Amino acid sequence: MGVPPMSSYRGHFSPFRSRARRPCHRLRPRSALPFGVAPGIPSLSAVASSPAATLTGVVERIIFLNEENHYTIAEFRPDADKKSVPKERPEPVTIVGPLPGVECGETLHLTGEWTRHAQHGAQFKVLGFKSELPSSVYGIRKYLGSGLVPGIGKVYANKIVDAFGTDTFRILSEESGRLRDVDGIGRKRATAIKAAWDAKRTERELYIFLQTYGVTPGQCVKIAKHFGPSAKNILTQEPYRAAREIDGIGFKTADRIAINLGFANDAAPRLDAGLIFALETLQEEGHTAFGESDLCDYAANLLETDSRLICARIDALVEAKQLVRHGGSGVAGVVDPGHGDVTPSSRPARRDEGVAAPSASGRVSVAAVADRGPGSTSPATPNRTSGSQLSALSSRLIQLPHNDRAEQKIAEVVQRLTRVASGLPPIKTDAAVTWAEQKAGFTFHELQRRAVRAALTSKFSILTGGPGTGKTTILRALVEILKAKKVRVHLAAPTGRAAQRLAETTGGYASTIHRLLKWDPAAGGFIANESTPLSTDFLIVDEASMLDTRLASALLQAVPARAHLLLVGDIDQLPSVGAGNVLKDLIVVAEGSAPHPQLSTLNSQPAALRAAIPVTRLSVVYRQKDHSGIVSTAHAINSGDASLPPAFGEIADVPPWSDLAFITAADAEDCLRKVIQLCTEFVPQKLHWPNPIADVQVLAPMHKGVAGVANLNVQLQAALNPHARGLRAATGEYRPADKVIQLRNNYDKNLFNGDIGSVVSVDAEHGTMVAEFDGEQHTFERGDFSDLALAYTISIHKSQGSEYPVVVIPLLKGHFMMLQRNLIYTAITRGRKKVYLVGEPAAYAMAVRNSESKQRLTHLREKIVVSSSRA
Repeated sequence: MGVPPMSSYRGHFSPFRSRARRPCHRLRPRSALPFGVAPGIPSLSAVASSPAATLTGVVERIIFLNEENHYTIAEFRPDADKKSVPKERPEPVTIVGPLPGVECGETLHLTGEWTRHAQHGAQFKVLGFKSELPSSVYGIRKYLGSGLVPGIGKVYANKIVDAFGTDTFRILSEESGRLRDVDGIGRKRATAIKAAWDAKRTERELYIFLQTYGVTPGQCVKIAKHFGPSAKNILTQEPYRAAREIDGIGFKTADRIAINLGFANDAAPRLDAGLIFALETLQEEGHTAFGESDLCDYAANLLETDSRLICARIDALVEAKQLVRHGGSGVAGVVDPGHGDVTPSSRPARRDEGVAAPSASGRVSVAAVADRGPGSTSPATPNRTSGSQLSALSSRLIQLPHNDRAEQKIAEVVQRLTRVASGLPPIKTDAAVTWAEQKAGFTFHELQRRAVRAALTSKFSILTGGPGTGKTTILRALVEILKAKKVRVHLAAPTGRAAQRLAETTGGYASTIHRLLKWDPAAGGFIANESTPLSTDFLIVDEASMLDTRLASALLQAVPARAHLLLVGDIDQLPSVGAGNVLKDLIVVAEGSAPHPQLSTLNSQPAALRAAIPVTRLSVVYRQKDHSGIVSTAHAINSGDASLPPAFGEIADVPPWSDLAFITAADAEDCLRKVIQLCTEFVPQKLHWPNPIADVQVLAPMHKGVAGVANLNVQLQAALNPHARGLRAATGEYRPADKVIQLRNNYDKNLFNGDIGSVVSVDAEHGTMVAEFDGEQHTFERGDFSDLALAYTISIHKSQGSEYPVVVIPLLKGHFMMLQRNLIYTAITRGRKKVYLVGEPAAYAMAVRNSESKQRLTHLREKIVVSSSRA
């Protein structure tokens, strides 16, 4: 973010607090150059290559402050004798970055880097700072005169400093009664000044206290805002509350504070917080439940303590209802991946069993544990080793309460839907199917006819199948039949793109699940719920494989008792981004096959339950008749056929009429070059699609690396949108026309994880950006930027539920950690018209042959069986 000339700040007003109304010194004349723009400033190349720098000096004037995230632009006068400032650099200079609690006159010790803004010249980007109160009369006068203490303006600041000199701050803190000796200050004003000074001192001490323990300025702001004046006392006594109560303050931050405060490694508050963190980490891996024995070892390794202490804390947390325990005889075992023998799991974890090495402080790095590489036996990634999976399945299961409640609600709704009579009008299903065939102009396959009949006669049914197997034909027929019968039918999908495609293919109106349920920010929940269900007779949900446990729970609770529900999805795709494996669990229960190893009751489930939830698996491929390379390749992948699709050494050799091609690349750099060439030359020139930003979606298996999401976004932005003036943020630079993706649900903006939009405009001066999503424009401030990312390239996981005209997939052996059959299958089936794989043929074969996808542990299947058995 740049600094406009001084004249542009005069009279400035914004929704953020402006400090221009209380300058620390007179403004420069209009003829003056902007701060940092003067002869002698280092060249762009010199600034860009500058190493990490330090800077010490005094804050002269705060030009701009965003109250939400404390992003600050300030005029800063460095100490003249500091070697960190080039001699030719004029004073003052401009500093930019988050500076919570900083006021005019303070002495700051900054760490950061010199950068150069295209318009406003050299600036010092602050990465960290320490502050101290001014010690000189000049500094104290400037500090108090800045207006930070209510009751002390410039006039009274001069009077107070004239009276007490360098002893001013001590007088304010310890002998505030002496303020009444100053001309014009009476008892009332002195009391007000004292109260304001104490409040400011408390805030300042908190920031200093937190930064001592490595807490970032942005996190300081969140902690201060959440806990208020009591923040320091709360953190001193209960540091782990920050992790529990504040979004963006994780266990690692709270643990760093606690350890530095002297909390022991085996202190109960630390073990409790570590257990919750362990389950939350496993939740991010997709699990809604985990084996108690493995959880003990996992958390013990994470916290570097005895697993027996962890097991004792699990008992305490279960009793306190902060964790939920399910089943088991209480005798759990761990399968040693190397031997297959079952050994007691109560032993302390050994340091050589895939545990990260202790740091210099003797503590294991949480990040190191969580980022284990391939083949690691660390329980940080327990679902990557068969031994860990088996032990987790064989032991008692532990759940976080919200996951337990969500699964229980799903089970209750399944039971209700299968027991309550249908509210549909009488429909002669065979005649209805024949009528739909006549409207379609062709005869349905028997599997398609069966699916239509099942949806019309069963309250709850499931339809699954790959691309080209006729799901669209079934849905269109159902919608036409239901409309002819005046049935209220609702169509929904997890993402906006999937909903749009559902509406186009069926001729009905479709919405995202979130918009269907309507979020109520005041209540913190959906308007449509169990008490206020949807006004529908028939609900069809497409892309149901994307339903995580919590969203599925909210959706199913909103289904009226007499309504029908049809879930449609492809279980061969990747599971949901969120925790759970809802569609697969429901199919397993409905079919009574492939029992979950943890479920002793599943084999004895009532036959009525299986009959009540008919599952239609579509296997006949119809689009293959159209010679679709996308469809035939997707089904070949699903069957384990690793034969390479039509391959070409150069992009120029790829025929424009082909809908799928593999373009070989020698290495990561060659892959990057060819991906860019496809997007910038081949698609607009050979395919004659002039807008590659909108028409092409690059899907990468990993975030890191030359051909990873992060680098591809930077390179594609430079290639496709190079000239627009942008807004720099911690997450990157945003320019008008950039494609962006929403990374987290934002119910206030009605934006959800995975939504893709386009930047309309940026305002570098005020740090705001306008982006359009599904025809609606939204304004983002710097505090919102962490929820956004460039979307020229997105991860394959983020693409679930969407289709794009052209899909480009970089595929390298360096992606081996992520190369799985369902990953490449999901990526290829995202392409509507064209799919181009770019990379190494060996990587393609590795992905297709690796059918061992990560197993997700849940307790949903058993809950459904138990709930149905009790009914």
